[in-house]
Amino acid sequence: MEQRNGNKNLWRAAFAMLIVGWALVRWALPMDVDEGLTLTSSWQVSQGLRPYVDFFEFYPPGSFYLLGFAFKIFGSSYVVARLLTMVLALATAWGLDRLCSLFTKKPLHRFTVLALWFSCQVFYPFVNHNHYALLASIWATYALILAWRENRAGWYAAAGAAAGATAWFLQTRGAALVLAGIIVVISTRRWKNAAGYLLGLLAALAPMLLVAPFPVLWQHLVVFPFLQYAEPNFVSPNLLFATFALLFAVAVLAWRTRLSASGFWPLWLVAALQLFTIWSRADIRYLALVLWPLPILFVAITAHRWEWPTVPPWPRIAKVFFYYASFLLVAQLIGWSAIPVSAAFVITPHGNVRDRFLLRDPFWSAVADEVVRRTGPGEPIFATPYIPATYFFTQRPNATRYNVLLSRLHPQDFFAETVASLERVKPKIVVRVLGSFAVGRGFHRDGTVVDHYLDTHYHVVMPTVNGYTIQILERNSEIP
Repeated sequence: MEQRNGNKNLWRAAFAMLIVGWALVRWALPMDVDEGLTLTSSWQVSQGLRPYVDFFEFYPPGSFYLLGFAFKIFGSSYVVARLLTMVLALATAWGLDRLCSLFTKKPLHRFTVLALWFSCQVFYPFVNHNHYALLASIWATYALILAWRENRAGWYAAAGAAAGATAWFLQTRGAALVLAGIIVVISTRRWKNAAGYLLGLLAALAPMLLVAPFPVLWQHLVVFPFLQYAEPNFVSPNLLFATFALLFAVAVLAWRTRLSASGFWPLWLVAALQLFTIWSRADIRYLALVLWPLPILFVAITAHRWEWPTVPPWPRIAKVFFYYASFLLVAQLIGWSAIPVSAAFVITPHGNVRDRFLLRDPFWSAVADEVVRRTGPGEPIFATPYIPATYFFTQRPNATRYNVLLSRLHPQDFFAETVASLERVKPKIVVRVLGSFAVGRGFHRDGTVVDHYLDTHYHVVMPTVNGYTIQILERNSEIP
């Protein structure tokens, strides 16, 4: 008995060390430019603006209203956003552990699943709609598997509501979970389950109509991403194909061994459908967002008794193979995570580790100080092409509807509308980056009609800010 209690205490200490270590690493990582877009849109919502109506967005409104509500209560700061996200991530770590416990109670398996998931989170911006969709998808899957195991309409209603909540954060991830739920519901052949699932789904999605009318939501959340997002963001799907091949091998082995783990196939279905949500961006950063079901599937395969239709040693060989595949995957992810996530997004180098840990970014501090010094509270500014955090850190409204304006992503009429807004509002200060990371990544080309307008109507008052490659422009006084 004493040895058993000692082992429990040892595993509890190991879990605690894992969580604390992850929290310290995650907190110290520098801010990514994609986080700036989420921060600014959320701040604008906290100021009473509506996405799709008052400012342009093609992501669902969930992250904006979540953070906007927090900003209303605790104030608009990066610390508030990081703390809230940290709490949600840790709560979801508990949910992921509960999900893993449905297949095994072994602490080593559960520890491995959490460790892999935490390492995957290093790849992507923390305060971001993709990350919130990741957290929501875990809870939605947990509810769906409980619904499958319990076969009750109430659990299916909860699964539908959770899938709908995921769609509030990312439309593709939500659609994958809704489709998985529909397939699972049909497999039960019980109309009561179907009714519960649909009621939960509609209850979660219906309030989105309060944000904007359905035609506006359809245009921004479906039509625009489908027509504009995929082509400039497309990367080779080789990594996606390799992952799906591994997932397919897991399914074949589970079928051949007559795996009896209840909930395995709904989880496998979620894993497969989630892979398709990153089709246009199948790089390691986006793949990390949808890998979390894989280690649980490996656990289910290795932790349950097999009914292998042939003689040994094939079961042992297959187990060794999947253990090897699991550890190889972990090693690859840990190796990739050693590369700074924001390397491709840094305009110029960030400060030291102490600044990062205290969330004091010298770049944004320098830019915000200059803009605030040259403008008054509530005075509109404009930042281009992809530095949306400027509005958040300066607490200055955008003179246009567009927080981001990239030539390969946004159509030309957006640029014309921006010029018209600049001519109407005439903001005194503009912040601009030429030759930005977006240019290097092929998302944007300098020299747009907006650049021509700025070159004509503004002059450079600061070619750099504290050594950072960013311009501060001021409107020419002789132009009315």
